[in-house]
Amino acid sequence: MESKTFKVIGALLSVIGAIVGIVLGFTCEEHFGDFNVGLMLETWILFDLLALFFGWLGSVLEKLENIEQSVCGESDDSNSYLQTAVTNIHNKLAKEPTENEWKCPKCGRINQNYVGTCGCGELKPESYTWRCPKCGKINKSISDVDVCSCGYSPMD
Repeated sequence: MESKTFKVIGALLSVIGAIVGIVLGFTCEEHFGDFNVGLMLETWILFDLLALFFGWLGSVLEKLENIEQSVCGESDDSNSYLQTAVTNIHNKLAKEPTENEWKCPKCGRINQNYVGTCGCGELKPESYTWRCPKCGKINKSISDVDVCSCGYSPMD
């Protein structure tokens, strides 16, 4: 259901509640000889609470629809905060590892070379390259211990 539907239902409940409250008040007058203001007010309060709930639900759904439009690219406002946040997250995941880093093949997280297991639980691939910050040589690591021919180790 669309958010507007819930907002319309809320407005209708408010109007119906006012009418039903007055009718119940007059019904008591016919049976008991006195207009029942208390029953009318209770009916109004009950229907207005229902109207507030449906109005609130409509507002929440409207916000969710706006978020969905922003994420799915259906929105005309391409500079929205949410779109920017999604783009930033995508860029971080798409980042390529720099020297002394490796990219997890399972989740795409960039880890330091001395980290043997990614935060998602995936083990570091057996083979990757890294640049020695001491001598600049590009090394290919095939074990858990990274040591350059110059003696540098990222674990130092």
